[in-house]
Amino acid sequence: MRVHDPLDRILSNEVRIKILRFLCKTEAEWSGRQIAHEIDVSPAACHKALRELNNEGALLLRSVGKSYLYRLNKENLIISDLLKPLFEKESKIPDNVYRAIVRNIPSLVINDIACIAVFGSIKKGKERPTSDIDLLVLVRKPEDKRKVEENFGKV
Repeated sequence: MRVHDPLDRILSNEVRIKILRFLCKTEAEWSGRQIAHEIDVSPAACHKALRELNNEGALLLRSVGKSYLYRLNKENLIISDLLKPLFEKESKIPDNVYRAIVRNIPSLVINDIACIAVFGSIKKGKERPTSDIDLLVLVRKPEDKRKVEENFGKV
């Protein structure tokens, strides 16, 4: 096990990160082909990354017939102490952003709003660093629309 800068190798490319994120969420055994399908990468790229993660001790490998099943090595301190908590916190980011939006709605208009919905790239999980947050705001009464629009810009 590497003890100096182990994340350099484990998190060295996007496919490895996707594999680790997926396995941290599922905590089950999966074949390489199943993992490739679930994370939407080519089987060849997935198998290469799985082999490298196994060599680094991040994954465990078990042979079942002609197939190999992979799972997280929960005894690896990098996995248990760093990556699992990191991916758990990462998964909460969208909800935290949504809560922050609601918390920052001015009290002057909060009771005039019937519903807020997120849509677009953020909702689909396909946002980019330059993406904005698309919101649909429904007001309770048509006459409240202008007041909500004027105050919502502060969010």
